[in-house]
Amino acid sequence: MEARSSLDSILRLIASLSGDLKGDFVPFLPQIVKSLVVLLNNGGGQKDAEIIEQIFTSWYNIMYNLMFCLGRGIEGILRDTLELRYYPSDIINGNMSESMSPVLQCARPSQLEKGIKMILSEVAEQPERAARAGLLHYDMTMRLQNFFTRGVI
Repeated sequence: MEARSSLDSILRLIASLSGDLKGDFVPFLPQIVKSLVVLLNNGGGQKDAEIIEQIFTSWYNIMYNLMFCLGRGIEGILRDTLELRYYPSDIINGNMSESMSPVLQCARPSQLEKGIKMILSEVAEQPERAARAGLLHYDMTMRLQNFFTRGVI
């Protein structure tokens, strides 16, 4: 990977832009996800823990900055992140699930239910995805349970 020294700065800039633009930034998420997948595929993520950390620190910050926008329509962010969520690496899947936490924290129970149904339908279409979907599905299910046990609806 050539421009290693500037990667962290570029990723931080993108995360900062998401905070400044909020809802206006959301239409750019599919292209950002594609760029992150390309970065991971081109040697950036399979073996280099530092690059993985930079990518997912930035991605977490983007999700944190946009959590209220994305929490209202969880199906959109799940659709946009499909390729990254099912990336063939357990490390990437774990980081991806963790970085989605801010969005899931803001999502209403009805949105969580839609998200769970969407993930289950993705796995039904392609059963080999089941292991990769497990962490995110578990996180969503636990958050939904917490809503009902605390009486927050």
